[in-house]
Amino acid sequence: MNRLHFTIAVLLILCRVQISAQDTYYYNAEERVTLQCYPQRQFVLFQTSEDTVTARRLLIQAGIQPSCFHPSTITCRLPEYSAYYWTILNISGEETFPNLGEYYRAPFYITVYNDTVGVSDLLYVKLYDLADTLILKNQANLLNAKIIERDPYMPLWFTLSCSNQSVGNAVEISKIMYETGSKHG
Repeated sequence: MNRLHFTIAVLLILCRVQISAQDTYYYNAEERVTLQCYPQRQFVLFQTSEDTVTARRLLIQAGIQPSCFHPSTITCRLPEYSAYYWTILNISGEETFPNLGEYYRAPFYITVYNDTVGVSDLLYVKLYDLADTLILKNQANLLNAKIIERDPYMPLWFTLSCSNQSVGNAVEISKIMYETGSKHG
């Protein structure tokens, strides 16, 4: 019976993500703020410098001029992420992004203030109580997001990372986490 409940829960979450994919939003102080997807600009994260060499070649072949690849900024706190590199890709309209074998990719969004914002792989979750850590672990596993660290100065805050195997990008995962009762930053 528990397996059935788990399966139903997974299906409901996946359906919720599919249905809400057309309606992208985030929460700011409990207010729902709508975002417009801007897929002509994308944040892309690679696991190794070798992946960036292959990606650069594929992008040039597709007629897309790649910008610089930058080391991930989380590496200053977590040395195991020292190999991660990110870049921002832009297309003019005729090209399409090739499959680069990236670790994570997310579109940019346009806010209600007409600002264009990018979405990295990271999101922050604030628990109501430290006893909710097990709930966070279960939710992260269900969404295929990885708990990276607990903030040593703010023990209720956790950093999570998304990948292309996650149920959604960082905005979508954050929205699901918020709607299940976790606090987010």
